[in-house]
Amino acid sequence: MPMNKRTGTIRLKELQDRYYDRLQDIAYEVYDEQLHNLIIKPEELDTDIRQYFRHTLPSLQEFYSRYASQWEYFHETDEASDTKFLRFLENSAYPLSMKYNLVDLNVKYYLERFHALKPRSKEWKALRILFFDKWHQLLSNNEFISTACAKSFTACNYRSLRICLSGEVPGWYGCSETINK
Repeated sequence: MPMNKRTGTIRLKELQDRYYDRLQDIAYEVYDEQLHNLIIKPEELDTDIRQYFRHTLPSLQEFYSRYASQWEYFHETDEASDTKFLRFLENSAYPLSMKYNLVDLNVKYYLERFHALKPRSKEWKALRILFFDKWHQLLSNNEFISTACAKSFTACNYRSLRICLSGEVPGWYGCSETINK
């Protein structure tokens, strides 16, 4: 079943919320002492965080569009019958092995185990659940760590946010000098 627009919107909103929360965590960690000593007001810091978030949001949306199809594929396969799922796994063994480390998702192991077990048995179903749990975790981690979120938290952008919030650049209330560099 293809992902509908509502599901895609919900997932994008969840990603935006995680990203915004992470920006807040970084900023409040960096400026804990200044906030405690009332050198910086929380409202000022929140304004800068929102501005930085708005500035980097387009790259987050671009990043999300790269993963939407993978999530759609994941959900289609998760809802498939056992026979279709096994066929998917056989056909996708190579692409999945190219995407994920052998230690993280050993598709060959899963295929061997599925073929050794009786279809529809408790063990078979438990193994299928385990496979999807691992795949979901890997896809979630890759989605969060890679592309836009990773770009936002690379040393360069992390440094930009710290400089922006620290006032090392004139006009730290607006952050435009730092963000545009």
